[in-house]
Amino acid sequence: MKTGGRMDIPRAIEFGYCRVGIEETRKFRIANQSAATSKFAILSEIFTFSPRQGKRCAYHPLATLRPGQKVEVAVSCVPHEAKTVIEAVRVNLNNDWKTIKVTAIGKYPYVALNTHKLDFGELLTGQTLTREITFRNPSSVPAEFEIKKENEDADVLPAFTLDCCSGTIPPNSSFLVKVKYLPTVVGLCSCVHFKARVKGGNEDTFTCLGQALGLQVSLSTKSVQFGEVTLGKSNSRVIYVQNNSSQRAVFQFVNDKKNVFAFSKREGVVEAKSDFRVVITFCPTDTINFYERVFCIVQNHMILVSVWCCASSWICLGHVMICCTSPTPYIKDMLICTDTESSWELIKEKRVSRQLKGDKEWAACAAKVVPA
Repeated sequence: MKTGGRMDIPRAIEFGYCRVGIEETRKFRIANQSAATSKFAILSEIFTFSPRQGKRCAYHPLATLRPGQKVEVAVSCVPHEAKTVIEAVRVNLNNDWKTIKVTAIGKYPYVALNTHKLDFGELLTGQTLTREITFRNPSSVPAEFEIKKENEDADVLPAFTLDCCSGTIPPNSSFLVKVKYLPTVVGLCSCVHFKARVKGGNEDTFTCLGQALGLQVSLSTKSVQFGEVTLGKSNSRVIYVQNNSSQRAVFQFVNDKKNVFAFSKREGVVEAKSDFRVVITFCPTDTINFYERVFCIVQNHMILVSVWCCASSWICLGHVMICCTSPTPYIKDMLICTDTESSWELIKEKRVSRQLKGDKEWAACAAKVVPA
């Protein structure tokens, strides 16, 4: 410290490395060590002293300090380019001019990414996977960054989330950002572009990719034949819901509880890599031919048919075709069916209230559906 007119001021103020376009501030004190009231003023062309009065001068006209009083002065610097700035700031102490050497070095902040692409590959819907990306600051000044999504539709069905979207990286340091992938729609390929902007520095982008897979669930059969069942009696068959995926699956058969085809379990959960046993019981209510198509839906299943429910994202898995005949004195043949749309349309045209009337019409329908 240097004393002039018994007023203490610093000889020099060094800012060191400063970010271009970012304000940096330093503080110092001026103390009146004399027994009388003293006055002072500060003039600068480059740096900003506060509190400020006028365009170039702080504490002007002369500010007054009582004996033993101290005042804190703030000096600010905003480099506009990467270069060294030096100024001899003039200080008026009781009409005695002194100087303070103020220096600053402007530097551009810079951030480099260790990768520009995070490929999460294929992942089952409902599961999560986390990968990391490193932000490295090789510059001599702190780097203040912010990450934002570039594509506007990324928020409609968000699949990628960042644990941190902004921060400050110290000089010659690194910052780790974790990206989590959580697919929500079966079959959707997610691609999101992120841009990292460094305040007063550079910009860089990285891309996240991921493919959502559905559960691999199937039925042990698509056709269940009960044959002829006497009125008043029942017959049962067994089918299995097979889950070949690595996570549990929730299923439901769309069937009326009062239907002649009763399911032992209309809904349930199939554990990973296992089967679920379902017993179907047929109890005829009349001496007619019964034909029923029962659909099974599985949550987060692979798309097999183009049916999609947005509210719950449950996809149609398939159907079980059930055929049987309740014998009558005139009809003893069993309905032969196939799992083709053309056969289904033909059967629909030939049936009336789920009943094909007469042996000749029945035989003709069966012959057209399954050629001899």
